[in-house]
Amino acid sequence: MNGLTASTVSPIPLAAALVGMSVVAWTVLGAVRRGYRRTLGRRRELAARLAKLACGVTTEHLESLLGPPTFRRAIGEALIERVHVLSSVHVQTVADAEGSVVRYAVTVTDRRFHPTFLLGVAGNTPGANRVRLGHTRFGDITHRPVGVAVNLGARRVGYQEEYYFGNPGFYQTFHLAINDAGYLATSSLDWPAVHNEQMRRTDRLPAEAGDPFLLLPATQAFRHSAVVNTFAVTTAHLSDSPLAQIALGPDLDQVRLLPGHQPRIGARDQLATLFRHYRN
Repeated sequence: MNGLTASTVSPIPLAAALVGMSVVAWTVLGAVRRGYRRTLGRRRELAARLAKLACGVTTEHLESLLGPPTFRRAIGEALIERVHVLSSVHVQTVADAEGSVVRYAVTVTDRRFHPTFLLGVAGNTPGANRVRLGHTRFGDITHRPVGVAVNLGARRVGYQEEYYFGNPGFYQTFHLAINDAGYLATSSLDWPAVHNEQMRRTDRLPAEAGDPFLLLPATQAFRHSAVVNTFAVTTAHLSDSPLAQIALGPDLDQVRLLPGHQPRIGARDQLATLFRHYRN
């Protein structure tokens, strides 16, 4: 035909190329999926499990969510404390002799993990604040606490606020805190100043005395900068006395015994700031 010859493309090289591209695409997709599960996906799945924590449930139910506890110890004759050391978070639970949870506390240990909790009961507590651990500051909370406590020692620090809403909170007590076993986001807090102000009053804030204390200069500056790293809930109608021996959240001196669970850089910065105050 006019000196032209027809040519055909062999289907074998084309098929091989398509197979090779499919293998590469599948490999890349698998790597992306594994990376998601190790990072953002893992944190979302953990946050979903933490959202199911509640007072009154059994310890067996909690173990189905968190696995077996890392630490367990008796507190007096009536209570058992358990601490679950997980990636990015420590969970402390306190249960009674029947295995019913009377308090749980969640402390973040990873600066990239920000689980969200409601300060109150969804649909029942008016104006309930959402608290993102490792992000929300105490000064962001619109409700006024009924109790404030500052702990300052030679090498340990802690701060907590207590909130109570009566029936709108199902008579539970809610706690926001800085626990030194967790990630401390701010390294410039003036712990001695806020501690000195706190020592001038009682631990529980009467309704008529709460606002003046919160407006004291050191406390106001502290709450403006301090980031919440611990959220806790105590069950309704429980006397404070059996829980008085138990710190809110995990004990740094306990969890630091585990390899790789020494204080984060943020915590060391906090303690370095504290030591500078003492030297000055």
